[in-house]
Amino acid sequence: MKARILLPIFVISLVWTGCEKNMITERETLEIDNRNLIGNWTGPEYTDTLVTYNKVELLPGDDYGFSFETENKFLEHKNAGWCGTPPISYGDYEGTWTRNDSILDISVGYWGGTIDYKWKIMDLDEDHLTVHTISVEYHPDENYRN
Repeated sequence: MKARILLPIFVISLVWTGCEKNMITERETLEIDNRNLIGNWTGPEYTDTLVTYNKVELLPGDDYGFSFETENKFLEHKNAGWCGTPPISYGDYEGTWTRNDSILDISVGYWGGTIDYKWKIMDLDEDHLTVHTISVEYHPDENYRN
C-alpha cells in the first residue's frame, strides 16, 4: 500500500525538480563581450522562443538584418511598408541600443512610427547571436493613418 502512494509522489517530485530550470534562467551569468555584439546580423533561425542570427560582412539588400554599431547606434534593414506580401521593399531604419548585463533594449523606427524591443541574450560568440524576445512595443506615429 505504501508503494502505491510513495511511487506517484516520487515521480511527481522528480518531474517537478527536473523542470524547474530552463535555458533562460540557467544563463543569467552569460559573459557578454560588446566586441562580439558589434556588427551585422541576419538569417534568423527560430527554435521555440529563441532566435539565432548569423554575423555577416554586409547586410543583405533584399532580406531582414540589423547592425549593432558603436556609440549605441542601431540600424535595422526591414520591410519599408505596411504590406508584407511580395514584392517587399526594404529600407534602413536608425535607432539606439543599450545593454544591461544580458538584456538589450532597442528603440528603432519602422514605417509607421517607432518600435521598442527587449531581448535577452542567450548566447553570443564571434559568428552567432541567440536571443529570447522579452517584449515588443509599437509606438505608431500620430500622423500615421491606415
